[in-house]
Amino acid sequence: DGSLDTSFDPGSGANSRVISIALQSDGKILIGGRFTQYNGTPRNRIARLNSDGSLDTSFDPGSGANGDANSNVRSIALQSDGKILIGGLFTGYNGTPRNNIARLNSDGSLDTNFNPGSGTNGEVYSIVSQLFGRILIGGWFTEYNGTPRNRIARLNSDGSLDINFHQGSGANNPVFSIALQPDGKILIGGPFTGYNGTPRSRIARLNPDGSLDTSFNPGTGASNHVFSTALQPDGKILIGGDFTEYNGTPRNRIARLNPDGSLDTSFDPGSGANGEVSSIALQPDGKILIGGWFTEYDGTPRNKIARLNPDGSLDTSFNPGSGADRDVN
Repeated sequence: DGSLDTSFDPGSGANSRVISIALQSDGKILIGGRFTQYNGTPRNRIARLNSDGSLDTSFDPGSGANGDANSNVRSIALQSDGKILIGGLFTGYNGTPRNNIARLNSDGSLDTNFNPGSGTNGEVYSIVSQLFGRILIGGWFTEYNGTPRNRIARLNSDGSLDINFHQGSGANNPVFSIALQPDGKILIGGPFTGYNGTPRSRIARLNPDGSLDTSFNPGTGASNHVFSTALQPDGKILIGGDFTEYNGTPRNRIARLNPDGSLDTSFDPGSGANGEVSSIALQPDGKILIGGWFTEYDGTPRNKIARLNPDGSLDTSFNPGSGADRDVN
């Protein structure tokens, strides 16, 4: 119902921003961000919590992901074998060089069988684990282990570059989000305006081999950054970000697309969010959770978190009260 669950008690919590969360099948919770402590215990940018919010001390990252005040773990992806992929802005993990991407064992130690070489030359924003151990990464980078790769790349299970992923010149600006369709096609969102030389404003779909899927046509696309994408079971696509239009139609920070990239006009957010939508999560009942920087949704006060009905209207049965006092990532 949107009220605080007091059975989850993080104590003093993280001492700086939490940017990414991943849930394990056993109920434990991985968090990544800029923090260096959790509830007073040193944890550099990565930690695991028990289901009650307490620190899971069996997950020991040692000195964790290193770096300066801007360093972070921005993305976490769980593999089916229990191993953990992390991406962000760091240059090492527990004393071993790792540029912006690493794989961990289930106990938090570094998986040395995953060797990215010199890794990426820029921040990794998104990681998706595919079948056969392949890994998609998106971000600010223009190289992977010394090979040109503009903002998106696919890796083999050992961390080497998958040269069979043919993105050409890739995206002309960062890729913030990646979502994998059941048919193997790949949705990407960000501030880019082109993919491999073809205009694509902030949203595009790729074929499984990395080439642009031209059957997905967003027209003029989103008028500003797309930060988050979520796939519905019916193949429709939710996007959130800082845009105010999609293909010329007003849509404030949230929209739903048909599988061909056109705007789904049956999803009507009204005046939408009055600030950035950074995160989207789908419930099994079709309702939609959104987080970000907003303070209103369709004219109703909602501080940084809200729940929507499947048609885009505000779900007033979810009442967060005064909500969160800072952004929900």
